[in-house]
Amino acid sequence: MKKKTKNITNQIIQACPECGSTHIITDYARAEILCDDCGLIIQDKLISYEPTGHIEISKILIHNKTFAIGVNQINKIASQLGLPQYIKETAIQTYKKIMTKQLIKQGTNIENIATTTVYIATRIHAIPRTLTEIALISQINRTILGRTYKRIQKQLGIKIHLIPVEKYIRTFALQLNLNANIENKAFQILKQINEQNLTSGMSPNAVAILILYIATKQYNKRANARKFAKIANVTDRGIRQKYKKMIRNLKI
Repeated sequence: MKKKTKNITNQIIQACPECGSTHIITDYARAEILCDDCGLIIQDKLISYEPTGHIEISKILIHNKTFAIGVNQINKIASQLGLPQYIKETAIQTYKKIMTKQLIKQGTNIENIATTTVYIATRIHAIPRTLTEIALISQINRTILGRTYKRIQKQLGIKIHLIPVEKYIRTFALQLNLNANIENKAFQILKQINEQNLTSGMSPNAVAILILYIATKQYNKRANARKFAKIANVTDRGIRQKYKKMIRNLKI
């Protein structure tokens, strides 16, 4: 049976034009790009001959391979974090912009870039996920992810808004397996704190975890400061210090 062929030139291949599958593979031996699902040869004759007689691999091979690796990493990390489809789509769009602007230099860790786009997507859509959480899932150093995030944000001019404390409270409460009473108490404490303007200089995730720590203590529950701190990427010493100061200010 003769294979179907459809040539597409001068573009990064993201999906099969025949069946829509994103399972695109590159056969370097045959110099072909094809769909792993329906078998369509999307691009062939990828070896170009220059007048001088030198043979070079078409740039589309490199671009397609880089894109495929990135998308696979994005899908893997987003799935492991249980993130919705629109987060994957935003991450992939960001990754495409990075490729279009040729920000991925030779020797750059593609998985690092792709993983960072997942974090960027969560920030764009105000989904409370921390770099520490993503670093643990991806097994990429948090500091490296942080530097990559700042660089991409600056280079692409991405505007990131702060995630509300309320969203962090719900997310952290779920991760810490805290009951509804503690979560409700946390929102009551948040209202008191906001009324007295006691969170100046604190990040939303730090405020949220401190409030949950206070609420847990209020219910006479054992609260491990180190465990709470790890969830929010803050120090346990900082939680204990701020806890003492906050309960004095709140008179509780």
